[in-house]
Amino acid sequence: MTKLLKIIFILTISINNLLFGLEKVSLQLEWKHQFEFAGFYAAVEKGYYEDIGIELEIKEFHDGINISQDVLNGKSTFGISSSALILERLNNKPVVLIASYF
Repeated sequence: MTKLLKIIFILTISINNLLFGLEKVSLQLEWKHQFEFAGFYAAVEKGYYEDIGIELEIKEFHDGINISQDVLNGKSTFGISSSALILERLNNKPVVLIASYF
């Protein structure tokens, strides 16, 4: 039964990708391209995002970027931020912490 559910899930995603294409999503890093973000790069290279219908653009940090503001303004879909995100939330910004990783 579990195998059948997995097959149905994969087929559903595959059909969705064929009909609608990949959803373009961007991730704003909090620093330069480096090993700290290796998990994201590895997932792109192995096709994990594409498998679930996502085309991920990984954006390197540049001086002057306010990651929270870029996400709130739609310049980036997601952002990696520091504990400063807590201050943004305390200032009534509609930000959400999805995950913390190490």
